[in-house]
Amino acid sequence: MSQEGAVLFFSLRLDRVRPVAAPLQEEGFEVVFAASPQEAIAALRERPFDLLIVDSAMAKPSAKEFLAKTRELLPRILRAVFEDAATGVDLRPLVNDASPCAVFAGSVEPSRVRTLIGRQRELFQNASLGADAVDARKDLAQFRDRIAQLEQENRRLTRQLAAMGRRPSAAGQAGVEALAGGLGARLDAGKRRAAEERAEFDKQQKAEIDPNAADMVDEVARVIRILLERPEIHLPVLPQVGAEAQKLTASETSSFEQIAEVVALDPGMSARILEVANSPLYAGVERIRSLRNAVSRIGIRETRNIVQAVACEDLFKSNDKRLSDLMGQLWMHSLAVAYSNEILAKALLIAESDDFFMMGLLHDAGKLLIIHLIEEGYKTKIWTRTLIAADLLQELFNRHHNAFGLRLMEKWDYPEPFRSVVSLHNDDEHVRQHDEAVVVTYYSNLLTRKLGFSLRLHDEAALGSHQIAQALNMSDQARDQILQDVEATVGKLRASYL
Repeated sequence: MSQEGAVLFFSLRLDRVRPVAAPLQEEGFEVVFAASPQEAIAALRERPFDLLIVDSAMAKPSAKEFLAKTRELLPRILRAVFEDAATGVDLRPLVNDASPCAVFAGSVEPSRVRTLIGRQRELFQNASLGADAVDARKDLAQFRDRIAQLEQENRRLTRQLAAMGRRPSAAGQAGVEALAGGLGARLDAGKRRAAEERAEFDKQQKAEIDPNAADMVDEVARVIRILLERPEIHLPVLPQVGAEAQKLTASETSSFEQIAEVVALDPGMSARILEVANSPLYAGVERIRSLRNAVSRIGIRETRNIVQAVACEDLFKSNDKRLSDLMGQLWMHSLAVAYSNEILAKALLIAESDDFFMMGLLHDAGKLLIIHLIEEGYKTKIWTRTLIAADLLQELFNRHHNAFGLRLMEKWDYPEPFRSVVSLHNDDEHVRQHDEAVVVTYYSNLLTRKLGFSLRLHDEAALGSHQIAQALNMSDQARDQILQDVEATVGKLRASYL
């Protein structure tokens, strides 16, 4: 890579933008051109770039879409826009939605590019190396400046004395050399310190297991954290039909026919919804034979719950036998928490509870993500099945699933209430301080453990905690009735969803 920096210029009009990039090349920047989204993505995956410049005049994909996607996949790369005055594109939506670091109008100034890249490199190094390395870098700069000053002063004195026909005394020369030598030694020490910090940082970025790690659980979590941010790793995603149906069922103006039409776009989902609607959980006197009848019989809210559950079902699948069994347990636990959330919301008359079911389904998204990336590690031979023993996997869940779940919610762009539920639903110490959705999901989590739908052991003391009943404004009688209703419902889950 050029010392000045590497720039990727993406435009569908290369004949117009090549002259614009010429000044960059003349000043030592490496410029790579991409004439299609495929070329741009391939270039970004193949090697690192300091700056991505996207032509604002593009239509498919638009500059806004491409920059927004790049920000999601490669958050560290600088993103800028080139605006040709002849295009007349309204840049306000692009700037608001894609957050470019700069907008170049008519030309791309090398000095401005150099400043942007230099600032980004400094920020990255400071954030990456930590406080000690930042101090070392400051020391290095100060040492270099001081040595340069000493050398300059020494040359000045030498010239003055030579002009006077004398040479500096041996003692004076030795003093300057000793001072410079001492600073040189400190400079060398600073270099070694920065190099050690950089080596440690580079080690932390490698998706390789250190067999000598003191804590193997944290070591595996470190590698999972790296895989989670890599653009080539495919993370689990919710089906589009499920998302569209969820929007419709959340609307007060949606009709039964509209919901049925959207769900019918996915034949597999349609059949699955009818199957669940006719299961012990929802079955009526007559068998439901159409999506419209399913919606009209069980209601829009219950239909939404089924759609959400069926849409999420495929997320809890694995090709690995041991992980597949674990996914099955996790799926049933998540379903149980979702239905428990729904029962609690109705029993406690919680008005703003439309999302409680989905929050229950996704509350353990961090465990889902860990299993998904563990399987990725098997495929790429980062670790063996022997290393990922059952006790290590359980400890991974215990320590890290909340943080990983929060990151997945961010990548899925779920709103704050979902993020809070996913990251805080195990917060025993501060549960009363959290929002109602967190407290309800926390309680549902405990209930399902009591009923045997969990990967963790039941704690009767926690379930009977007075502070939880207070937080939910729940009487002993209400608590007993809720427990009975949840027990009756989860008893039907296996027959309904398996």
